[in-house]
Amino acid sequence: MIEWLYCYLPTPEAVHPINWREEAEAAEECDFVCHSFDMERFLDGDVEGALEHLPNGGGRTLGYRGWLLKEDEYRSLEDEVASHGYSLLTGYNDLEGREEHFSQFAHLGERIASDFFVADVARTQSSKLVLIEINDGGTAGLPPALHPIEFYSTVAEAEEGRTEDDESLSELD
Repeated sequence: MIEWLYCYLPTPEAVHPINWREEAEAAEECDFVCHSFDMERFLDGDVEGALEHLPNGGGRTLGYRGWLLKEDEYRSLEDEVASHGYSLLTGYNDLEGREEHFSQFAHLGERIASDFFVADVARTQSSKLVLIEINDGGTAGLPPALHPIEFYSTVAEAEEGRTEDDESLSELD
């Protein structure tokens, strides 16, 4: 099953409203293994020190939930977690509002080499839907109406289904 890596940023929540600690607690309640790292050390260039408490992953997958990183920072994170034996899940559809018909954007999932991304869509004054941006899903906050337990329970169910499918396929070999 996937494990999670959360950034720890010792700043008041009033400045940064996303509560990664609440998400980590919800993930743990859903039987996920969670890890954290010191984002300040990481951004100061001490990548190895920031992740010094990350155990050996033995080839398991690690999903990142934290602040948006620049490409070179993300590559540093990816390299460091790989040195700890993890495969970083890289680049989960954030539907806010009343729109329910996003079929015109379904092709995005086929064009992005990621299992974990968020696409932001807006409506123009002429009612046309347009793509604003695509983010790594690890950096996107959960919609306010979605409790973290609900999110991680859904992920856990999907992971269990995927694991069962993998086991069924290996039995056929």
